[in-house]
Amino acid sequence: MIIDDQKVLADNFKYMQFLWQVTNMKPYCDYPPHQFFVEPTNVCNLRCEMCIQDEMTRTNGYMEFDLIKKIIDEVSVFNPYFDFCRQGEPLVHPKIVEMIEYAIRKGLTKTRLITNGKILRENISTRLIKSGLHKINISFNGYDRESYERYQKGSNFNKVMKNIINLLKLKYELGAKTPEVEISLVLYKDLKDKSEKYFDLFRQLPVDRIRVSKLISFLGSNEDKALDENIKKEYKEWPSCKVPFRFYNINWNGDVTPCIVDYDSRYIVGNLKKSSVLEIWNNDKMQFFRDCHINKKFDEIQRNSKGLFCEYCSQLWIDPNDNGPQYPSTLEQGIRDLFEKNNPQGKDMKTMAGNYASDMFRTKKQVNELGQKFLKEFDSLYETIITNA
Repeated sequence: MIIDDQKVLADNFKYMQFLWQVTNMKPYCDYPPHQFFVEPTNVCNLRCEMCIQDEMTRTNGYMEFDLIKKIIDEVSVFNPYFDFCRQGEPLVHPKIVEMIEYAIRKGLTKTRLITNGKILRENISTRLIKSGLHKINISFNGYDRESYERYQKGSNFNKVMKNIINLLKLKYELGAKTPEVEISLVLYKDLKDKSEKYFDLFRQLPVDRIRVSKLISFLGSNEDKALDENIKKEYKEWPSCKVPFRFYNINWNGDVTPCIVDYDSRYIVGNLKKSSVLEIWNNDKMQFFRDCHINKKFDEIQRNSKGLFCEYCSQLWIDPNDNGPQYPSTLEQGIRDLFEKNNPQGKDMKTMAGNYASDMFRTKKQVNELGQKFLKEFDSLYETIITNA
């Protein structure tokens, strides 16, 4: 395969370098974080069945605009994946669009907003489209009206579906290439074997991806609903989690944790109001946490945290044949899948972004063709989906 796009070539080289580093782990990371999860707020307007919102004991609040500017200024030089979300609903932050616009102006090209879509009204959708946001992920947990409103408590099937359809319509009317639109379902015991019904619900809409992912057991808090059970073995047989070697997790108040599922800040490694992004990335606490994973000293993590930690997290025990934060198992696997992804014949490969066998990915051509059909049938499409749901 010959690549004649210099940007693609540079991105591939950067990604291969990252694959080497994350599969040859050391306590000190001589590379910047691959992906940031930034929490505009931990306040949420829903109480979803699979979420831990009601169990969170840390203080609710909203990130100051000066703090998000500081973070963006520091990371823009290496242009990581940058997600506006941890806990909470980002769109309830009064300056969320301004935050995204600032990130785009500073050169971040891999921005993503994760939202439940409840307040994704026309004025907000228009501003998000015009902002240059790269991707929007809308959490839609349910395969029909009844299941959706049961699992996504406090939401309304008809209104959110209308918000999604209007977002797509506005995007095409404005002639915008972004944001790419993902619809995501968290799959757990009650929704097992329902993914095809979920795909059918959105099959007519010109979304870039319909994503199905397994429920994360947040340090054991919702383990009864998860599909994967923790494997109880001797520490020496445990896997080494790749999360602290690739992700950077920031709470609304600037606290940084080494773990994406540490919803209650049980293990804080620093605060960005006092230190820089890269200072915290390799400070003593962060290196200690990584060393515990490399050398199987999970009991040390437990002793230094405020509550249960790694051995109660399903992400650590994720099926090695599945996608997720423990991918790839080897450098060779990551390199092979990178080139398979660029091959139009590749369909069933696994990547950090998802498993092509379990998700519905679409090419740009497929999305555009579906988009033209969508615009012609828009007036009747919403009523058809609502009626059949």
